[in-house]
Formats: sequence, C-alpha cells, structure tokens
Amino acid sequence: MNKEVKRLIKFAFLTLIVLVSIDQLIGRALEALYTKMSSGERGRTNYVMRVAKPDVIVFGSSRALYHYDPKVIEDSLGLKAYNAGRSNQSILYHLPVLQSILQRHVPKVVVLDLQDDELVADPIKFERLSALYPYFHTNPEVNSYLSKNVSNSSLFVISRSLPFNSAVFAVLYRSIVSPSTDDDYHGFLTKNGRFTGQMVTTDNCNETTEWDGKIEHALRDFIRVCKSKNIHLVISISPRLEKYKCASKSIAMLEEIAREENCLFYNYFNLYDDPELFFDRGHLNGKGAPKFTSHFVQTALYDFKHENEVPH
Repeated sequence: MNKEVKRLIKFAFLTLIVLVSIDQLIGRALEALYTKMSSGERGRTNYVMRVAKPDVIVFGSSRALYHYDPKVIEDSLGLKAYNAGRSNQSILYHLPVLQSILQRHVPKVVVLDLQDDELVADPIKFERLSALYPYFHTNPEVNSYLSKNVSNSSLFVISRSLPFNSAVFAVLYRSIVSPSTDDDYHGFLTKNGRFTGQMVTTDNCNETTEWDGKIEHALRDFIRVCKSKNIHLVISISPRLEKYKCASKSIAMLEEIAREENCLFYNYFNLYDDPELFFDRGHLNGKGAPKFTSHFVQTALYDFKHENEVPH
C-alpha cells in the first residue's frame, strides 16, 4: 500500500471521527433543549413521557385533546386527570407512550378515544410516529417500538441528531426564542367559537375498507397492557356533527375487538346534533367539551366511580 493510499485512509478515518463527534454533540445539545420544552404539543408530550403521574389519563387524537376536560373528571371522581391527546396521532403512537408512562407510574383509569377509521390502512399513520423520534435514545420502550415499526429507525442508532431532524426549528424556538406556556388545563385545550353549519349525513353504504393488521395488533396490545396492570380501561368514540347513512363497518370492527378483548366500549359518535356545541364538524367547542365530559363520566365511568367512592 503506497503512502498516498495510507494518507487517504487516515484522512477518511479522521473525517469520520469528526463527523460522528459533531453529530453526537449536536444531538445531545438538541436532546437537552428538547427535554426542557414545556409548551406546545411537544412540551405536553414531554410532560407525559417524562413527568406526568395522573390517576386518570386520556389518550387519542385531536378529538381527545379537545373533548375531554380533566377538570370535569377531577371534580367528579376526586382524582388527578391529564389529557394526553395529540393531534393526528393513532393507536400506533398511544401504545408506546402508555408503555413509557407505565415504567414510572400506573394510572387507575385510562380513556382511549379512537377515530371511527382508526383501523383503516394509511401509511401516514406510521409516518406520524416521527413525533416519537426525539425519545429514541432516552426511552427504551420507544426505541424498541420504533425499531419494529419504522423502517429507517436503524439510522437513529448511528446518529444522535437525526431523530431531531424534523423538530430543530421547534426545539430552538420553544426552548430559546419563545418558551411561553400554552393556555391548557392538564393538557386539555379549548376550541372557542361556534360552528355555523348543520348536521350532515354521509353516504357510506358502499364503504370499502382495508384494515391494517399492525394497527389492530397495536390496539389489542394497548388493551392487554392495561389489563396486565389492572387499569380500568374505557375505549370510546366521541361526538361528531355527522351521521352515516349505513352502519359503519369501521366502528363495527372496533366494537368487535373490544368485545373479543372483554373491554368497555362506548360509541358517542351521534350523541349531539346541536351546532352550538361544536367548533367544526369534528370537534366540540368550549361549551360542548365540558357537557360531553360530564356525560362521559356519568355513563362510561359510572361503575368505576361508584365502586371507588370513599364512604362518608
């Protein structure tokens, strides 16, 4: 081997060491800043993943985030509650978050609010797991889950900074520029305003659906994890200002799984038809959310409430 080749190999080796070192330094710096985020959806997720120890915790997408008021739950049950809903997420996201929480705390009640199309195959549901990338190196449960369900997660083993690739701006902005907190109550956000439209009826009679086996598996795992910890689990579908012309195959599938797993399931999809309670067709407003939460506690949590009442 001539000297030129040796020099080239040495240069390449030193360059690799420098790049790896820079990657490690940047990654750890971003990780430290991310850990301190306390506002926005990332800040709320941070709190859930690292700090929260509620007695009652709500999981779900934006419909969970805006529909379940922890204060109503707390006033009714006398227990601490937290809303861990996150917009656009599915059971694929909720499962590893639950598993992370259980490493430090076991809640008494878990509420899982599902979309009516929760089990329908859609690649974007897996893409949105990027919200968990920043926890790859700090949460073993997330590491294990992403390794099984995200094809490019093996790159995170090599790179410390790559998990923050899509969150760099948010990390810097929320940690340095604007570290203010959101106007939420224990994770719950209110949508102010009144929907100006009316109830609609959607023709779903020719509905063709393709279930995703991995999503169904995640839902069954979520149920079984709760059972293994003796957690009172309630699965629900919260209200929409919409009706289906024919029975929903998607909702029927969710009901069947809950029945097979011997799990409580409540369908509130068509509970309300009053636009005054909605911000838009998919989300309740500041008037509708407390009303629904109160109804939810009185129905879905009725048995739990009365079984756990402290005698006077």
